[in-house]
Amino acid sequence: MRIFLFSILTALQFGIIFRADADGTADRVSAANADHLFHPVEQQVGFGDGLDNYNALSYSSRASASDSLSGMVAHGLNYSVTQRAGESFLHFSLTDNSNGTHKLAGGAFGKLKLSFLHGDGDGLSRHRPGISGLTSNFFHGSASRPYRYNGTALGWSWTDKLSSHAGTVSIDAPGVDSRSVHFAGATIGGFSATLYQIERDKPVGQGLSAAWHGRSFSVGYELLKSDYRASWREISLAYRGSRGDAVRLSFSSGKNDLYTDAAEYRVGLSYRLGFGGGKRSSSELGLGENFAAARAATNFDDLTRQGLGAVGVGLVVSSGDPVLDQAPRYAQQPQAAFAILSLVNPISVKNNVEHGGSIYRNPDGSFSPSQRVVVGSPDSVAFNPHLLVPEGRRASAAWHTHGATTPGFVNEFFSPPDINFFNFYQVDGYLGTPMGRMFEYVRLEQTVYQYVGPNNNELILPH
Repeated sequence: MRIFLFSILTALQFGIIFRADADGTADRVSAANADHLFHPVEQQVGFGDGLDNYNALSYSSRASASDSLSGMVAHGLNYSVTQRAGESFLHFSLTDNSNGTHKLAGGAFGKLKLSFLHGDGDGLSRHRPGISGLTSNFFHGSASRPYRYNGTALGWSWTDKLSSHAGTVSIDAPGVDSRSVHFAGATIGGFSATLYQIERDKPVGQGLSAAWHGRSFSVGYELLKSDYRASWREISLAYRGSRGDAVRLSFSSGKNDLYTDAAEYRVGLSYRLGFGGGKRSSSELGLGENFAAARAATNFDDLTRQGLGAVGVGLVVSSGDPVLDQAPRYAQQPQAAFAILSLVNPISVKNNVEHGGSIYRNPDGSFSPSQRVVVGSPDSVAFNPHLLVPEGRRASAAWHTHGATTPGFVNEFFSPPDINFFNFYQVDGYLGTPMGRMFEYVRLEQTVYQYVGPNNNELILPH
């Protein structure tokens, strides 16, 4: 048996993301995800058996990993094999990394390519390489939820320069609805584009990925949009040398009306220095254009990237839970309390009825007020704060209002029953008063704080 050594590639890469929020300052939650300085080392070896078989084995490790979609895998092992079967080729690929396992199988049957995808993981995987500068918690706060996916992708080669692809993937996660992503696109010469639609029981988002690839230069455009007032887009320019060295410059912007710290703009610059071989292709590996197995393996990789990209799009745009997707998020708990009290307090005062609700912490560290608001009487409101939050969450705080000023009652401060309520349910507490004051009770400190505005103005809530 003749064994050919195709290539061994070792690369050292540096990347820096320059980031500014809408107000020019860094936020507390997302800033932790903006650590994009990394230096991965990747090793890859490919070998074949005659003209009918191609195998590839690669390993990657990172000295540090960020929370971006391109950097969530700290290390990974990938093995793929392509085998001729008559006039067709059969493919199988297995990827095992710190985020889960991904199994891909399929074949190339003349002009038709077919791929079946199955995998699972914890949080977002890096199998969406186009989304390189987007923090995982941009669209929703449940990016760390475990998931499992199944899907199918197919491609058709009309000519040497024209091909099309389409497919669908379904994503399941515990405690939330199933998501599905349908995608379709085409490649014409060096230009390629793919459209995505993300659905739960109805469409909840869309995506577009387009790129032009020249001999050494490429231009890319990415767009993701949620039906819940959030969108992100990126334009990238890249250069790749013959020995694997590459430079990539990207410009991205995002806006999420439901997340106060999500409006951001980024400029990214990365440089990759390669030693040895370049990208895997039969001609560059020096074995001639007739090495059919290697070309078939490359074509299969292109198709499976479309399917894995759809998985990434679905995980990014939707959590699978309509409550979590539509929940406003704030970097700090008092911000969430101030936002909900500002909405409810004037209604409470006008109707002279107490209102109450909960605040919970999302997996990404942000805070959201419960969508359920309890309406009580002029002198009380009763509820269990832990029953108002989404499944799998626990209330971190409870809030309530005191309605209008009522003689004989404690109107402008916490009453003793209020403090007992917070201690019983083991939560912090917030209060909106008839005059517009806002108080906070920190349970672990057994201390009450009052929030004031500019010039020490005590009346900061609408009333």
